[in-house]
Amino acid sequence: MDYSLMKYLAILNPKKQNSETCHKDFLKIANTLPVAFEETALTNECLLLMQHQKGNQEEQRIETYWGNIFKRTFDNGEKMFPNLEHILKAALALSHGNADVERGFSCSGRILIPERANMCQRTLDAHLTVKSALKNMYENKIHLVPLTPELMKLARTAYIRYKTYCEEQKQKEEIKKLEKKRNEELDREKKELKRKYEETKTIIEEGETTLKKIREEEKIKRETIDRLIKNANAMLKGGIKEKDMVSVNMAKSLLETVVKERKEEEQQIQEEEKIQKIVDKKKNALITNFFNL
Repeated sequence: MDYSLMKYLAILNPKKQNSETCHKDFLKIANTLPVAFEETALTNECLLLMQHQKGNQEEQRIETYWGNIFKRTFDNGEKMFPNLEHILKAALALSHGNADVERGFSCSGRILIPERANMCQRTLDAHLTVKSALKNMYENKIHLVPLTPELMKLARTAYIRYKTYCEEQKQKEEIKKLEKKRNEELDREKKELKRKYEETKTIIEEGETTLKKIREEEKIKRETIDRLIKNANAMLKGGIKEKDMVSVNMAKSLLETVVKERKEEEQQIQEEEKIQKIVDKKKNALITNFFNL
């Protein structure tokens, strides 16, 4: 805050209202602050205030004094000092320092020692209230505090409330622990379901890949068998017609090969059906796990 303004603000002291230059100080305050006002009206109000306060030696706190001044009105109900009130309220709203705030921080720091690091806001406020009362009312002399029945009653009530508060906090902590435990169990269940889901998905993909490979092999084998049957029939027909036993025997060997291939094909079909059942079963399990995630 500007030092010159601090000097002019001294006029707010009720004892200095009889000064001959007080209206000039009020004008200087008004000109320093970013507020709109009429200079003539403010000067007239200052002079009127000086007339009202002549001979007034009553001791009053500054806020009480100006509060009473601002309440004054004319016979018609209009305020007597509207411009002065506007200016002075702006001036009184100015912060002249942060010593009180810093002092509060220091006091809190002395209470919140490392051994009390978990102290809640409510307990800290109670400590500060008691400390402030001892300082302002009993000059930090605790033996001067009268132990009246009312004080003892308040102490017992505070103790009961504190016990109730501690029980409520304990119950809340228990509920939090139960909720945390339940959430952890749910997380584990979800992770297990996700693991099973991914595992089942992998099995299905591998099964479908195997089925695709088996079906491709079946297709190739079926084409081979059809070709062997066709060649064997043609060779057998030609051998019988030409009475060529070599061709007949070769046709017979081809047909035996076809029979063997047919058996292998049947085994592959059985294996395919088995894999297909596993894949279908895993797909159903996958769907169930998906909706449980």
